[in-house]
Amino acid sequence: MFRWWLTRTGIALTSLLVAQAALAEEAAPPPEGGDAGPEKITPEEAARRARPLAKIGDLSITVGEYEERLNKQGPFRRVQFGTPEKRLEFLEEMIELELQAQYAEKQGYGNDESVAEQLKRVESSLLLRREVDDRVRPEDVTEEELRAYYDENITTFKRPERVRAYHIVMSDRTKAQALLTRLLDENVDTREFRRLAREMSEDAVTKRRGGDLRYFTRAEERTEGDPEVHANVIKATFELLKLRRESQARGEDVVKAPGKAKQPPAPGKAAEFNPIYPKLVQTPLGYHIIRFMGHRDAVNREFVDVERQIRNRIWREKLQKSREDFIAALREKHRVVTNETNMALIKLSSLPEGAEPRPIKSRIRSLEEEGPATKIGRPPEPEAEQGEGQEEGQEQEEGQEQEAE
Repeated sequence: MFRWWLTRTGIALTSLLVAQAALAEEAAPPPEGGDAGPEKITPEEAARRARPLAKIGDLSITVGEYEERLNKQGPFRRVQFGTPEKRLEFLEEMIELELQAQYAEKQGYGNDESVAEQLKRVESSLLLRREVDDRVRPEDVTEEELRAYYDENITTFKRPERVRAYHIVMSDRTKAQALLTRLLDENVDTREFRRLAREMSEDAVTKRRGGDLRYFTRAEERTEGDPEVHANVIKATFELLKLRRESQARGEDVVKAPGKAKQPPAPGKAAEFNPIYPKLVQTPLGYHIIRFMGHRDAVNREFVDVERQIRNRIWREKLQKSREDFIAALREKHRVVTNETNMALIKLSSLPEGAEPRPIKSRIRSLEEEGPATKIGRPPEPEAEQGEGQEEGQEQEEGQEQEAE
């Protein structure tokens, strides 16, 4: 039993990566000329397949067994065995694996609890693949479902141009002008601007995040959920975007080096781009000092451009739902009951001195990039789409975008 399991997964005992190997074997399509089903074979063919390639103790590796093992490899791996030398290498792998399996069986490794645990994982993976995954196909997603998803998430596929800015708001014009003059002269970097915003800004909402206004559109293009930014601030920020593009078109540095002293431009050459708006911007809140942070181009992806992406998304959702329903049915059938009260009785061994658990870093992804996590495994991931799923994570991670400097 143990030897069969180890040989079937095609992996050395020491690796214990059985689950991945089993899934790879199941996912590989049957090759041309391979055993695609219970076909009847001639006596001559049976004799050919029975001829031995190697013998390990009392066990033989036959031509037929070798072909089956090789043909279960993925198409890209099979290409690697096109020469006699490479095919001999594969035979040597099978021999080494069998030697390890036979020795491990004699040593009683088949009774090891880690082996039993890995075997359960293999069986669980194969069960889900055969009972659920093979029955939920991307091509079964209907045109109506695709169109409905596109229409319901239209803001994901069609968005106007957006800009991002930080600001400092002060009610005293004289103090605000003095600070603006200093910032223009010193050309402070983003970190220093954020620090000053937290310390000096009178806008209680944005000062906590360093004056960050997030990404916003022009006033006439604003939609539900976009930040509410005063029209004067919007106008100034888009003016900075225009100046930045002009600077880039001239092939100059995008911004001056932080801390560089203000210098007059050379004759015949325009001044370098400074991300700080050169004037105070007045709104009912007070006087704003605005620093340009970046922009995102308009998005205009038609249905035909994202149909495959949407199909993959809906398919993964259906696949996930089918898995959850399958597990729920098993739980109902076997009447699973948990006793959370007894969880308090569990004792964990203490960590060695100096060893601390690693913190888990959360990664925020949009719906197009990844399906929901699951306790019973995640559906296969399709090929990533260019530009897919970059919005929500960047909105959440302050200061992580590519900044102007």
